[in-house]
Amino acid sequence: MRNLLICLFLLVCALLLFQGCTQKKETVIELPNSFKSPAIEDWAVIQEPYTAFYEEPSEFSGIASNARRGDVLKVEGRKIVDKKHIWLKFERGWIQDSVVIIYSNELKARKAAAVLEN
Repeated sequence: MRNLLICLFLLVCALLLFQGCTQKKETVIELPNSFKSPAIEDWAVIQEPYTAFYEEPSEFSGIASNARRGDVLKVEGRKIVDKKHIWLKFERGWIQDSVVIIYSNELKARKAAAVLEN
């Protein structure tokens, strides 16, 4: 009986060993180009003296509106273009992320905007 338990224990250990050594398939998560998490509400402060909002996330699309340094805007979405450019969606249009500073809440963004304006 004791030999049977030892054999059973060794069999279970061997199975666990082989299970742990098998190659596991990587899971790749593909995010869509336009993504927005409802749990995250980012705010942006324009850091350039003047910048344009575009109708689409492309510098070749039409200009929808303009913004000035210190403007505080709620980020409505994001889009990754060419795996290196991130465009941010606002109520007034699209802007590249390089012309804004992102903050986690509106209060931080407004305080930063006040510093930029002075």
